[in-house]
Amino acid sequence: MTRYWHIWLFVIFASALIAGCRDKGEEAPSPTSQPEENGLPQPVPASQPEKTGLLLPSVSIACNPLIGGDQTGGGFYSVPVGKEGVYEIWTWREGTVVRSNAFARPKNVFNITIVQDEKYLGHGFRKGVNDAILVLNSFKTGEVVKEWKPPDGWEFQSIEAGMSSNGKFAAVVLAAKPTSDPDETERYRVGRIDLKTETLAWNGELSGNGAATIRRIAVSDDGRYIAVGGWNNGVALVDASAKKVLWSGRSPTEVSTGYVRFSSDGLTLYTAGSEGCVYTVDTITGRGRGRLWATDTGRSLYGHRISSLAISPDGRWLAAGTGPQGRVYLWDITSSAPKPRTLPHGGSTVFIVEFSPDSQRLASVANGTIKIWNVRN
Repeated sequence: MTRYWHIWLFVIFASALIAGCRDKGEEAPSPTSQPEENGLPQPVPASQPEKTGLLLPSVSIACNPLIGGDQTGGGFYSVPVGKEGVYEIWTWREGTVVRSNAFARPKNVFNITIVQDEKYLGHGFRKGVNDAILVLNSFKTGEVVKEWKPPDGWEFQSIEAGMSSNGKFAAVVLAAKPTSDPDETERYRVGRIDLKTETLAWNGELSGNGAATIRRIAVSDDGRYIAVGGWNNGVALVDASAKKVLWSGRSPTEVSTGYVRFSSDGLTLYTAGSEGCVYTVDTITGRGRGRLWATDTGRSLYGHRISSLAISPDGRWLAAGTGPQGRVYLWDITSSAPKPRTLPHGGSTVFIVEFSPDSQRLASVANGTIKIWNVRN
């Protein structure tokens, strides 16, 4: 028996490989890029390939490899590798996404977050580093739409911003000016911006040294709740209506939580980070309701992490992009016992997942490709 150990090892390996391929399925034939007009890709009609138990990409779109990006309310934006200060805006159109615009960051604006298809928030300077303001700009016209000075005793050291899934609200964090007292606790304010009226209100105050690890900020669609993902490697939850912090912390099994998204009604918060697990949390109390594993084993895997989250507009679907394997996990969260479906984007870390406005399709972005998946059953 031991003389043929290498043969048995090969058989086991081959069987596992075949089983893995069977689970993933094959990608449907589709265009690898879109025809361009005036330098921008145009829509390609999305086909609807079917295979029992699997979701296959309806179209694969070539894009620049990216180092970051996030949702915009009508699509997403990406920050390409090797293109310093360039932001590309992708918009849902006819069942797929098109690169609808691209612009270069102005020299006096940093820490940009795209909040709508035509506007961005940024950390701007009037005269110098000590004269920082918050700006809402139009990247189509280049004009300043709105600007805000920090309140007395506070400063915009580094703008951290996020927004609601419906694109109606944004939130920012700013810091109190440091004093000469080395024992003074650092203080931060959380503010909400109504993007329709372009008004900014400060809604809660955080204290401690947790700002350096902030990764994502989310706002509920009604604008009431703000989740600061990554605060002290956990989450801080602010009630904007009551103007107070309801709770802060993280799961005891989680090393670092950075990604946050609200359910459609705002009463459930989904958090994720380094453990490859999506935690379902009660927004008001901070109590955990359950866990959804974005792994093939249903438990934590070393080096496997969640890198993006999205909730469909109809509240039915939750998607989590992961790295470094380049997989997307999809759950029907209206089910009493959600089970994940694995979408093999491939390549590397999935930086962005985003649902179409009709909740019928999902875009995943990684490794220089955008894949559009048919989500409907």
